[in-house]
Amino acid sequence: MSPTKVRTPTLSELQTWERPDFERYEPCLYQGDVSPKRVIQTIIRAANRELSWRGERNANSLRDFWYNPTKPLLEAAFPGKLNDDSFDFVRRMSQYLSEALSDMVQDGEVTYRELNILDESRERRLELDSIENDKILFVEKEAAYRKLRPLGEVYELSIISGSGWQATALIEDLAYELDNGTDYTIFILTDYDPTGWNIGKDFYERSHRLGVGIEKVKRIGIFPDQLDEETVEKQMFSPPINSDRDREWLDEYGINDRFGLEIEAIGDLNRKGEALREMVVDQLRDELDVRRRRDRDVSRALAGSADAVTEAVFRSMTAEFKVAVAREIEKIIAEADGVKTIEYDEGEDTFRANADLDTADSGSNVLPTPYNENALHNGAISGDAPTPDRDPTADALLSQLDARINNGEIEVEELLSRIEDRIEETNFETADLTFR
Repeated sequence: MSPTKVRTPTLSELQTWERPDFERYEPCLYQGDVSPKRVIQTIIRAANRELSWRGERNANSLRDFWYNPTKPLLEAAFPGKLNDDSFDFVRRMSQYLSEALSDMVQDGEVTYRELNILDESRERRLELDSIENDKILFVEKEAAYRKLRPLGEVYELSIISGSGWQATALIEDLAYELDNGTDYTIFILTDYDPTGWNIGKDFYERSHRLGVGIEKVKRIGIFPDQLDEETVEKQMFSPPINSDRDREWLDEYGINDRFGLEIEAIGDLNRKGEALREMVVDQLRDELDVRRRRDRDVSRALAGSADAVTEAVFRSMTAEFKVAVAREIEKIIAEADGVKTIEYDEGEDTFRANADLDTADSGSNVLPTPYNENALHNGAISGDAPTPDRDPTADALLSQLDARINNGEIEVEELLSRIEDRIEETNFETADLTFR
């Protein structure tokens, strides 16, 4: 039977197909035979019509998408490959999925978000509000990313990692999060080999296809001249040659026309993190706006000192007043039904309480209103933890305080006198203030 080209099938329809059905569907064929990548493209197009972005909490991973719907459909389309030891079905087919989806995203046919896919296999730390918000450090390997996190935290510099399909998913995320009006500089840290060398160009091209404003890509390492000759001799390795481009790279850039270096070659075993950060700092020090950063930090320190002194003086002046009010509130709560214990800890500046749930469930006028059991289980599903309604407690306390002040049980002037006494005793020396 000759193949036919009809509308894109739904996922439900695809899940009923067997090998002959794929053979009859022209978009699944390449040179007359069923093609894994063509089948995967068909699956993606069908899923794209039925799925939508459901937010980070409910997003799936690419691995989820592999197991459902992709893997069982590929097993139906290629039953003869399942027991072929030379083919390695899971590894090969999952790689085809990664490549096909990445290509379709770059071509603008689908997005990861439309398929409700969020890639959490790569690391990232974005600093979108910092002085260096127009600079991003891209690291090929997650181990190197972790070593560079302290550098990113101090510099307030965005650091991201990823490769292959992960890079496409990452760039798509950046397209949603980065400022469209900013031209970004990407600093690239990769292995010194054909793959690492081409990541910068690849990242630049993918970024522009996905609408991220990358103005400049600058490779900062690893280079052989960043290591001493002895280390290069010990650490160089033979990268795989998978194409003419790889061979050309080795001829032009390879160490002795044969070897490359990995990021892990940097530093002795007991200080690899420090050595990697030293190398990156050396590459970035002239790229950063250090004067503007220092100016900002001095200005923040000035404002912070004013805030700290104001807060410390206020706490010092009102501490006894607060304790007195807390003791009155403690008395009010202690008298309420359903209160087993209530205690104000002056040293910790906090209340500790033990309430009777049955009394609260029956409708207390003072105790917080409990949430029902289903709210807890529903919260576990939605990710929103339920909390008791504290408004009844707040309303009751304010009402009782107001009543006791009006009938004279609480002497406001006596409470305020505690502030006056404290002012007279304080000389406002720094030693008397506690800064937080």
